Amino acid sequence: MRISGKHARHITTADTNVQLVYDLDMSVTSTTGEAFFGVSGFVGSTNSASNARELKFKLASGRIFDPENRCVYSYKNNKEVNFKGTFLPTEYDYFIDNNLICSKGSKADFKIRHFFFDSQGCSIDLNDLNIYERKGALTLKSDLSTEVYGSGGSSGSAGTSGPFSGDGVTFPSALEFNKDRNLTSSILSGEVVVGDRHFQFDNTSSNIEYLNDVAGNGTQKDLRLIAQSTLYPRDYDLTIDFHTTFGKVTDRATIEAKLGENPSGVNITIDGSDDGTPLNSGDASNNLMLLAETYPDGVVNANAKGGRVVRAFYDISYSKDVLDSDDETLGLPYKVYLEHVDGDHSKNYAFITGVELSGSGIGYSDSDKKITFRAGAHGTYGTDGSAGIAATSLGTSIDERAVGYVSSSSNFSTQMVESYMNEIHTNVYTSTAGTAGTNGNIFKTTDGALIKQQANILDIACIVPQPDGDSSLTKEIATGIPMCFSYTKPASDWKLYVGEYGARQSADGTLDSSFAQQSATGIENPTLRYHNFGTAGDTVPEAVTVAVEAKNYLDVDPMIYNLVVSGADGHRVTGVITGTVMDSGPFNVDGVLDNKQKVIYEFPEIPPMASI
Repeated sequence: MRISGKHARHITTADTNVQLVYDLDMSVTSTTGEAFFGVSGFVGSTNSASNARELKFKLASGRIFDPENRCVYSYKNNKEVNFKGTFLPTEYDYFIDNNLICSKGSKADFKIRHFFFDSQGCSIDLNDLNIYERKGALTLKSDLSTEVYGSGGSSGSAGTSGPFSGDGVTFPSALEFNKDRNLTSSILSGEVVVGDRHFQFDNTSSNIEYLNDVAGNGTQKDLRLIAQSTLYPRDYDLTIDFHTTFGKVTDRATIEAKLGENPSGVNITIDGSDDGTPLNSGDASNNLMLLAETYPDGVVNANAKGGRVVRAFYDISYSKDVLDSDDETLGLPYKVYLEHVDGDHSKNYAFITGVELSGSGIGYSDSDKKITFRAGAHGTYGTDGSAGIAATSLGTSIDERAVGYVSSSSNFSTQMVESYMNEIHTNVYTSTAGTAGTNGNIFKTTDGALIKQQANILDIACIVPQPDGDSSLTKEIATGIPMCFSYTKPASDWKLYVGEYGARQSADGTLDSSFAQQSATGIENPTLRYHNFGTAGDTVPEAVTVAVEAKNYLDVDPMIYNLVVSGADGHRVTGVITGTVMDSGPFNVDGVLDNKQKVIYEFPEIPPMASI
């Protein structure tokens, strides 16, 4: 490091009985000019100009002078010189290039605060500096707490809302310096390394000054953080790197954010219902999507191809003990919005949702046949639709399972006429798009199976078992291609509707006519609403019912949101919602689900197959 001008480094020292050891490697760029290094501090109780003291070495005109202005050594420009020494209360010693020069120099007794360098007419190359004192200590309270009042409140009083993003959050006496150590030290800066989505260390000059030159023996100081998001009632895990005058200290804590007392008596409750499975439950195993369910009476219930819509209903009650004039005139203000907690809206998925039989084969016994799959990277499989490999050599086996039905009809005896999926596990999406012309290509393998290629989906071989017959004249392997459904789970899947208190949906799944969709679902620009509690003799706390709508997909990655209602005086309540989860586990080998005859996956329109 090259130094020009004066630079000082804070160091940890004892105010009495100082025992400071240093080991310095440096060089000077020129023998003209002057270079200095040493320690500085003050006497007395205050660090003032009149109380300032320093002890320094000088390098000038090729000669080295010690603190008592004795010429003791020489130097050359750009040639490294090593200094070692000790500073005691009233004495010092030093070595130059491992030669003992002075064993007992005279020093004024002062409180040391800095190790400094200064240059005039030249520069100092600082190659290495080690400073040794008794080890300092810094501890952070493991359990911290603060009061929070939420965000987006339509009205509010100073000091009764937030903290919001950018607000300071102070934890009194959370830092303890040098317990049982008579050392003075400083925090030079801090960094939140766990929990940085919600907090940053306050590195402003005022806080760093507040944390400078802190006396030892257990002195306590406030921890000051800056909120990086609107805080709400929950626990926040925190890990902070403190960069101090005695090195880096890492410590951890848990912040309990508690809902602060609201002096005006605002009360908001969110009551969830059982109508919204899997919303608010995380258990979507019996809520299937992409399905056409065939009942014993032959009725088919076809669901949307882009994910199955699911809803939950939340009854909102809202009251306030102390009403101001606006509350009495306009009603109690509030906002409703969703807050994303977890889940990746950009993640890509692709799942095998069915098998389209391209050839029924012949020679199968009257029983269901297990169909399996292998998947691998995009490859080249020969020309004219003929793959030069066996299906069993493609990529790796995946856990998906399908069942092929063998007809019992005399017209189609021993032929496989229908198939369905009974186990779905593997995300076969790949970021590799594949080469031009591969999308939709179908290849026949040497063992009679088919491989299908699609952009952004692994190559998949659909392996149908061989027929049961003995004669080659009476058997032919059935063939099929995997049908895949690809998707992401966009934030636009999540919708908010606000309706009359207690409103639900009709038997056909349509929402009650009182529900109106809220265009802004997030914290940005939600609709400002009013509840007329206490107005014109109406003291009923029941305000509205909120319907939250999302979609379930084939994967088991949860998408988690908070439903937030924020009202007067910054009062805020939340309810956790888990959605967009599907578990294919309810499928069994017999194709029976919830006493329905069978379950067949619906898939996008399929283009005509290429000839094989």
